[in-house]
Amino acid sequence: MILYGEIPEYDMEGHSCLVIKDALKLKEASYHESVQPTYFTSMTCCGEFAETTASQPVERIQCLAKDGTEILTSYEDEMCGFIKTVGSGVICAVTGDYPADKKFWSRVFEQMEICPAIEISYYRDGIYASRTRDGKGQELFYLINLDCEDKVITVREEGHLLWEKFELGQKASLVLPRNVVVSGVEIMKSTAEIFKVTESSIGFSLTQMEDAIYLHTDRKLLPSEEYTIYTDDSWTVVRSRKGKRNRDYINVRVEERRRNDGQGHVRTESGMPLM
Repeated sequence: MILYGEIPEYDMEGHSCLVIKDALKLKEASYHESVQPTYFTSMTCCGEFAETTASQPVERIQCLAKDGTEILTSYEDEMCGFIKTVGSGVICAVTGDYPADKKFWSRVFEQMEICPAIEISYYRDGIYASRTRDGKGQELFYLINLDCEDKVITVREEGHLLWEKFELGQKASLVLPRNVVVSGVEIMKSTAEIFKVTESSIGFSLTQMEDAIYLHTDRKLLPSEEYTIYTDDSWTVVRSRKGKRNRDYINVRVEERRRNDGQGHVRTESGMPLM
């Protein structure tokens, strides 16, 4: 568990509640606040974290007596961050508004054996990555470039390579499908976004100079000048013929399913009779 902010001493109704504090065996807390522009309090890495990053100025700190578990201390050399073993679990607490310093938090995750589900390889920060998953295992990947510059990144999911040399445009905000089933087609992964779905086609909004869409289906994919189709034992790969700068989208067409109308006629799902 990671706790960010002050260790609570009161419940939601303002009554004294020291359950967490007592479980962590913490003593009475003191508080320090910056008084701008004359005084700035700070938080400094210590112990095994001493070489992680420099002191960080903050607005407010909850300070506690040092007990040997500290990873952050205040200017007054009091504990304001620690990692403790409680029962069979581990708790990290940062009791001040410590900033989103990548080196520090990466070290925290490493110490607590927390592995990110999504890893982005790029030489600097400024990329947000997340995902949602439903009960059937269908996922949506969210990739956001926070900067006004194009970035070429590598994306891994749970240690497995997902995309290499992926172009994430400046201020781009993408929602990409993963194991999503539409129109009887499972989209295993795709560099293109879904923007339209019909019974006989899936529209994709392009994001790369050559997008790659990995599909699994027993329905026949229909050829088009917009894309190429390659099939092996694992999946079918659709690649856009024209890059995003020349065409905004492609429609991947699938053969309509056939059904018997009960009168001895075979029809497509749109109702057209087959001769």
